[in-house]
Amino acid sequence: MLLLYTLAALLISLTVLMLRGWQLKKKFRIPFYCLLVSSDVGNRKPKFLRKCILVGVPDALFFNPLKMRYIVGELKSRYYTGEITRYEEAQITLYMGMCNKWYLLKPSGVMLYGNGRVAPVKYNSNLFKSIFKLRFECLSIIN
Repeated sequence: MLLLYTLAALLISLTVLMLRGWQLKKKFRIPFYCLLVSSDVGNRKPKFLRKCILVGVPDALFFNPLKMRYIVGELKSRYYTGEITRYEEAQITLYMGMCNKWYLLKPSGVMLYGNGRVAPVKYNSNLFKSIFKLRFECLSIIN
């Protein structure tokens, strides 16, 4: 009987975890079984990603337990016209690169646009490395 109660509690906990952020999952077209790690949308507390001196806050961060990788979601107010801009690709690549320090598998990214269109983004390690090298140059300009 104790085993039955334990299994029921585990099932309820798993269901609650999977249902958390279901509206965001639906908007980003993320599978329901993915876990919402953090979100900067609505009244949720965002997760700050850090790598050395870089700090970033993605609009949504999910974890796919079946593929064992993170999914970074980014909202854009403009309408999708069939192409992701270089700036948008750089921004989401930075977030994916900062997630990559937590886990060895390459993260993936999803851009959600104002017209409801969703565009997948693959992690580009060369782009991340080239942007990451510029961090000290940017600091010298700011200071």
